[in-house]
Amino acid sequence: MVRAKLWPAYALSLILLVSIISFHNDSKIGELGSKEVSNTSGEFESQITFNFNDGEVFTETLELNGTIINKQGNYSWKIIDMFDFDQDENPIEVISGQYLDSITPTSEDTWQWFLSVNISQINCTCKLVIFSNNNSQELIHSSEILLYLGTESHRPFILSQTISSNKINEFNYTISFNLVISNTESIDIDGLDDEVLFLETKFCQIRSNVCVGNWKFIDLNFSIVENIVTIHIDQNQLDVEDGYWMFDMYVKDKFLRDSNSISQILIFDNSPPVVHLTSSESIEESQSVLVYAQVDDYFVGSPISLTWTITDPSGNSRGLFDYEFYHNSTIELTLNQSGYWQVHLLVRDSANFLVRENISIFVENINPRINLNLNGLTVSQGDEIILTSDSEWVLNASGSTDTTNDVDEIVFQWFINGEKITSSDAVLTNSDIDIISKTNIMLVVYDDDQFSDNISFSITISQTEDENISYVAVIFSGASFFIILTIIVFKILARRDSSSLELPKWKSKN
Repeated sequence: MVRAKLWPAYALSLILLVSIISFHNDSKIGELGSKEVSNTSGEFESQITFNFNDGEVFTETLELNGTIINKQGNYSWKIIDMFDFDQDENPIEVISGQYLDSITPTSEDTWQWFLSVNISQINCTCKLVIFSNNNSQELIHSSEILLYLGTESHRPFILSQTISSNKINEFNYTISFNLVISNTESIDIDGLDDEVLFLETKFCQIRSNVCVGNWKFIDLNFSIVENIVTIHIDQNQLDVEDGYWMFDMYVKDKFLRDSNSISQILIFDNSPPVVHLTSSESIEESQSVLVYAQVDDYFVGSPISLTWTITDPSGNSRGLFDYEFYHNSTIELTLNQSGYWQVHLLVRDSANFLVRENISIFVENINPRINLNLNGLTVSQGDEIILTSDSEWVLNASGSTDTTNDVDEIVFQWFINGEKITSSDAVLTNSDIDIISKTNIMLVVYDDDQFSDNISFSITISQTEDENISYVAVIFSGASFFIILTIIVFKILARRDSSSLELPKWKSKN
């Protein structure tokens, strides 16, 4: 009975313990942050937002909150002084912490975070960075906000990520950026005019991001609307040529406190490019040809966009294949259809000037060439061929040649004694036609452009086998007579030589 009465107390204690653990996890989320890594696949991007705007002022205690979407990894923070630099010109970190004070879930993928920091000893124009790392301490995501801490060293600050430029018309440009200014000013200067902002600007022409001359200082007109500063630039007022120009600028507030400086590159381009195409005027079918584009936009490094279009003799147009790009502004084409080809080039420069140029290339057809053999022996134009009546023979023209695009379209036409036969094959045999006596044969080969090559020859069938035998006998008799005559002459010459070599006989005195 005692145990039964204790069960409600045990249950109540368990509920309280779970609640305490849950509260402890929320208030000390950093202790479990390295373990709680949701969506490690990165399918959804993690985001950190602030419920405050840039330029907020905090004096004794920094208290901030915001939202985390798709929480991943462990969340840490640091405060950086944007106007205090180390020896490497990097902003110095003032204070940092491993964990946020709390991260509380509000929905399946949304959390509310809170951070409180004692800043009573800090005076700066600072950046608060909140970031998340995975277990390997690799950065997953970060977000930042510019703040003014304490009561001193509050300087205007240009948000570099907001810089943009625009071309208004032919000679006028603008540069815009967001400027952050402290929303509380504890100092007032009597007699100060209505101007609350001063702009300092210098510029130079650059190549490869390096000034090629001295900096030039200039006063430029500007306007400011809701902390967005817009600088107005007139190329005619600057009296500069087309090219790349770098503008370096910063602002001063009414207390002559300098902001950070920023740089922006403008491309002055008020002249359309000059385009000239060169290539061979005429080539043979399937021969490769180079087309050169010479583009001059009047200054070094001008960004140029080239768009090529090829039109074949049938009027069909296409772009370039990847393998047809040869080098920079040169292309290599292999044109496999006879006729006039058109090569079109559209050039666009940085000022969106468009220039069109085209060139015509005539492609001359290459006629097919007949390669004919009889039983492996080459047949030439006008040959007279004599065959026996019982011999088997094959006329083969399959080795005939043409350009690669036409070779599969070759058409063969055979004519026997001036009459076309039905066979259109490259091979003709003794079983295809009957030859009794002398027969004139002509082969004509056409390509797909109806250009042709032809060969004419004759085949004669010998009358009888006996004639061939008699012919051989006559040849044998003649050869025998010649051999006998040669032997007789040789013997006569041999006797004459032996008698001329006989030694004289000497008689004795006795």
